Amino acid sequence: MSDVALVGGGDRARPGEISLAHRGVLFLDELSEFKRSALEALRQPLEDGYVSVTRAVARATFPSRPMLIGATNPCPCGRRGDGYGACQCKPERYQAYRARLSGPLVDRLDLHVVLPAVDVLELRNAEPGEPTSAVRARVELARRIQVERHERAVTSAELNAHLTTADMDRICRLDQAGATLLAKSVAKYRLSARAYTKVLKLARTVADLEGSVGVGVHHLAEAMSGRVLDRHDDRGAAA
Repeated sequence: MSDVALVGGGDRARPGEISLAHRGVLFLDELSEFKRSALEALRQPLEDGYVSVTRAVARATFPSRPMLIGATNPCPCGRRGDGYGACQCKPERYQAYRARLSGPLVDRLDLHVVLPAVDVLELRNAEPGEPTSAVRARVELARRIQVERHERAVTSAELNAHLTTADMDRICRLDQAGATLLAKSVAKYRLSARAYTKVLKLARTVADLEGSVGVGVHHLAEAMSGRVLDRHDDRGAAA
């Protein structure tokens, strides 16, 4: 997908996919196969929530606050870290593949997790998991908590993803154990200021999903577990 198709532009300043999916879901499969220039073009819209397109005959501003979801293989052949040593990718090809997801882009993603390969036989014999209706109920409760905070003027935004620094000072306070864990994580993984705030917002959301008033150390630990691309190691499974 081209830069223009993704973020907008063209002769008549048309919206791109990130604006067409505003307040919806934009799913980008095989994220590491996109051109790096196209991925880098996502940075400003994800940060600001809008896209400004200027052309000789037109200028337009489009909203761009979708829920962005991306999926990528761990390497070009897709077999790195499968437990069988089947990956045949040369180191330089693997590094070039992973480098398409730059640090500044990763910083702007709230959550990144690893999904290990599942044995086919386990799929046949797997027991039923938690019903989606139960998950939906938790999500709706968490959203309601966030909206009610905004209606009481506790926060300036309805959703945790859009909290300001002042909002976070009010509702993302950590106890001593949480503050110590966060400080150690920042030092160990060399987190940027943007990633630091993402972790706090995510921890607040985890607490909301649990119906908890405060942000506990276990909420923070779960939020940190969802930032695997911040870790400077060889991440071998699909994210």
